[in-house]
Amino acid sequence: MLHRTQPHILPGYEPDGSIVIQYAFPSGIQYPHHPNPGQPYDGTLRTAYLPDTPEGREVLRLLRKAFDARLVFKVGRSLSSGLDNQIVWNILHKTNMHGGPEK
Repeated sequence: MLHRTQPHILPGYEPDGSIVIQYAFPSGIQYPHHPNPGQPYDGTLRTAYLPDTPEGREVLRLLRKAFDARLVFKVGRSLSSGLDNQIVWNILHKTNMHGGPEK
């Protein structure tokens, strides 16, 4: 989990910039606590966004804590592709700079 700030704004948070969070996971083999132990899972790269505000920085701090506790992602079925053995969100994030649930 890496993060950086950028000057690009998120709609509704003008004139603040944004925090970009990047997650990178290599492919691997599932452990006993995963749904299909011994089976491979696909790696992934994910990017998420927060407003660069005091509240956004607090959410970032809490996400780091959750990430370190292995709570942000899990191995399971992807809702977007329907594929099993994928790394999927366990805590949803904003993954697009523009729009909301409809985009």
